[in-house]
Amino acid sequence: MVSNPKQKIRRLAFALKKKNQTLGVILLAVAMILVPSISHADLEHDRIYALETLSWLNPIDNIDGIFTDFMNDQFEQYFKQQTRFRIKTLGNARNLLLTHPGAKIEYFKLAKDPAILKKIAHQFQVESLIRPSIKKEGASYRITLEWVYAPRGDVLSQTEFRFYDAGNADGLKKSDLPGSLHHALDELISKLPFLGQITGVEGDTVTVNMGKNQGISENELLTVFTLQTLKRHPLEHTIEEWRWEPIGKIKVTQVEESLLFGKIIQTEKDKVIERYQKIRQILPAPIEPEKKNVSALAADDSTPRLGYVAGSLGIGSYSRDVGYSGGVSGQTGGGLSFGPQVDSLVWLNPNWLAEGTLGMKLYSYSAKDSSSGAALGSGQGGSAFLFKLSAGYCFFPGTSIFDPAG
Repeated sequence: MVSNPKQKIRRLAFALKKKNQTLGVILLAVAMILVPSISHADLEHDRIYALETLSWLNPIDNIDGIFTDFMNDQFEQYFKQQTRFRIKTLGNARNLLLTHPGAKIEYFKLAKDPAILKKIAHQFQVESLIRPSIKKEGASYRITLEWVYAPRGDVLSQTEFRFYDAGNADGLKKSDLPGSLHHALDELISKLPFLGQITGVEGDTVTVNMGKNQGISENELLTVFTLQTLKRHPLEHTIEEWRWEPIGKIKVTQVEESLLFGKIIQTEKDKVIERYQKIRQILPAPIEPEKKNVSALAADDSTPRLGYVAGSLGIGSYSRDVGYSGGVSGQTGGGLSFGPQVDSLVWLNPNWLAEGTLGMKLYSYSAKDSSSGAALGSGQGGSAFLFKLSAGYCFFPGTSIFDPAG
């Protein structure tokens, strides 16, 4: 749990207050004003119900323990395939419970006694115990599985199913019971109040004790909660109500078999994601927005990189015919004209465009008499310049370049 800076300053102020009451009061007042008000959730319940370690008891039954070895073998096989819980070996704890092997009612009492379960939890450092119960009822067996929080004897989840023994010659392992039992264990775990928990936090990166074994994929979202309070039934030793407070969301960035890495993408106001907080939901990865098939000119509001600059060298002809007043013969003549020209167009945004032209022409010709056509012996020349700048606005009512435009 992250230390609360306000608590540290309060303790320091109290210590100074013993020596100098005025200084202590001033320091405490300044601290309450300057220290950021960030609410760290009380992780007491989150730490208590970590549910990291697990074992199981011998079945409570009325059939002389004929299923005991089979159930223990099946539990071992099942939990070898998962990594969420660390399996503890109880050793002689099961024998301690069987203080009177011939008295089934005595074992029933011991397996249900919170004080005995608390002793087992303390001695073998195990948090959770699976407590099976098998009762023969006519031609079938009613099998009940309870997930017990051993330090308090609370039942966190429960499931049951029936098994009809068809008398398979190959024994219980070849019957339908292993599959039914494994399915019941899946259901028992799914009924636990949370799916996993935060195991580490560094900056905006977190680790969670979940992975591919729980079917998690990259980019999925995990909701993070903290356990505020809970209600326990005083006689049945069951949890009647879990009260949760939302903390934030994590986006899965990398998934291993039994571990995942995520990035904090959202936190509630004044909340901090910390170790031991719980994962309660797995949300599907957000759907990427579909890209629209739009014209390159009208795709978005950014300035498009569209336009052109073109250069040319123009060659043409030039002629001139000048008449003089008073009946005097005039002049005529012709020649070549040539010169460079640059044209450009650019889109300023998806609707506005600008166009410009800059050019120059040079020309020369030899003059002749208009009447006789005789060369006058003099040449003439000149130049012409062209400059054009214009702007336009285009309207695209559709989303394709083939749609009408104005």
